[in-house]
Amino acid sequence: MEEKLRQESSNCLKVVLFGPESTGKTTLSKQLARYYNSVWVPEYAREYLQNKWNNDRKTCASEDLIPIGEGQMLIENTLAQKTETVLICDTDLTC
Repeated sequence: MEEKLRQESSNCLKVVLFGPESTGKTTLSKQLARYYNSVWVPEYAREYLQNKWNNDRKTCASEDLIPIGEGQMLIENTLAQKTETVLICDTDLTC
């Protein structure tokens, strides 16, 4: 499990936005990525939980935390390899 949660090394500067829900983090992170002509990492939990609701009409439960963490780290590591400058993250595992 720990292997899937490890941040891989990259040559970019990682910037993470954090704060309460519905405060504009997604909007700001997209705008920053556009401004710096770089890459934006979305919040994986949003997609994961929307799919869970659409498929099963269920909300977040404790057993979802590991898959959400693994999914977030996977997209973050993947997108970090696509930039040499700055990686703008809507969230990360510490938030």
